[in-house]
Amino acid sequence: MNVKDLIRNIRKKPKAFVHEVRADYIEYVIEGFLVCNTMYDRADEEERSYHFYFIDWITEWIHKNIDKKYQRKSALWHQVLRDVTNDEQEAVDLFFKLSELYFEQYEKRRKILDKHMFIEGPEKIIQEQLD
Repeated sequence: MNVKDLIRNIRKKPKAFVHEVRADYIEYVIEGFLVCNTMYDRADEEERSYHFYFIDWITEWIHKNIDKKYQRKSALWHQVLRDVTNDEQEAVDLFFKLSELYFEQYEKRRKILDKHMFIEGPEKIIQEQLD
């Protein structure tokens, strides 16, 4: 199971993972899973990306879709989502929506990168990044 599967399973049956359906409890379960996979070298690139970049991605999404002046006050996504929603259930629902969107965009970026690597080779991509 990877983090995407875990999140989808939590969405289907949240009480199998947390006693009370709250964004902070869900975040702690997911982060525990990611840290464990990282410690035991089982995390794949998608999981590492999610672990390190999801909070920044959420903040960028909020700037584009909810409040362009939003100033993040926390490094925890559950706090960020609570800042821009009206209640706990709305924060949880927004988390699941944004997770799916994040993974969709990750997959699109991955396909584009793979295509460029195949057609142009890694040397061209590295050179473009250096320019």
